[in-house]
Amino acid sequence: MEAGHSIIIDDYTWNESISVLRRKSRTLGLIYSPINVMEAYWANLGALHVPPHIDATLRGIVNRSDRQVVAAARANGATLLTDDHPLLLQAQKAGVKAVNALQAVAGNHPNVLDPQQAIHFGTPQVARPYAAGHVYFQVSLPHSPFPAGHKFTVFYLIGRVWVYFDTDQGAWIAEVDGLKRLSVMLNFGANERVLGCFSYRAGSSLASRPTYSLAVGTNKDNKGRDYNKTLKSIWLKGGVTQLNIGRSRFDADYLDGHIFQLLPGHGEIGEKVWNALLADASVPPSVFDANLLDTALLRVSVPRVGDIVRPSPFDLM
Repeated sequence: MEAGHSIIIDDYTWNESISVLRRKSRTLGLIYSPINVMEAYWANLGALHVPPHIDATLRGIVNRSDRQVVAAARANGATLLTDDHPLLLQAQKAGVKAVNALQAVAGNHPNVLDPQQAIHFGTPQVARPYAAGHVYFQVSLPHSPFPAGHKFTVFYLIGRVWVYFDTDQGAWIAEVDGLKRLSVMLNFGANERVLGCFSYRAGSSLASRPTYSLAVGTNKDNKGRDYNKTLKSIWLKGGVTQLNIGRSRFDADYLDGHIFQLLPGHGEIGEKVWNALLADASVPPSVFDANLLDTALLRVSVPRVGDIVRPSPFDLM
């Protein structure tokens, strides 16, 4: 909208959204109508409603359940906004322009994803632990050959996870709680962009084992993953911790390279999404997951009848 574009929603997607919110209202026991909130929000945006479309040429390219929204985007000459990564790639394959939320923001603020504005070393950030989550990154190192005895840090989540490239081992390492080590060997060259993802899932109880994985790659044919379990769940401690970008716990072990993307998020990155990321490195992973809608709906406040206060983006972090 900042760029002067209109917001379009097709009736099929609209009706599906109403069905989802009706079901969520019951299961979450909401004391307000999320449907009314959605209707007011879209009306405030001046969104245009368009009829659903059927496009037989999308068969074999787009999943059956998603064809109608891609067909509507094509018929109206619109850009599809979706955080479903496989759908995004399918739409692009069908010749329909598609972006996710982060790319939509970057469209009006180019430096958000501009490699020429790569981060050197970085500054402390804040991160919150979740029952399941990930940290996705894209980095490059300028050295060739890599100097011996160095650990180039991607990020260090204080007291929890340290992810770095060890030049002596020629491997990407994730140290979990200073105890468990995940290690992935990967051949790559100077200034070659490396994609990586550290994922975790806390145990369902204090007695169950949380799981951790580290995946790195340059493309779908050059990738690796290490997977491990530990009895100690660092993710059940709660609270807020500091995330150092491009430097370790001792304010040392600097990356001495470029960080193009560093995106913490809810939920694990599964094999299907990981392969899609490697297939098209220009598309970052989704910032949403299956639990984010529940979180948003539960954090809407109703101070008095008729008043709705939506949560800020920070409230959902």
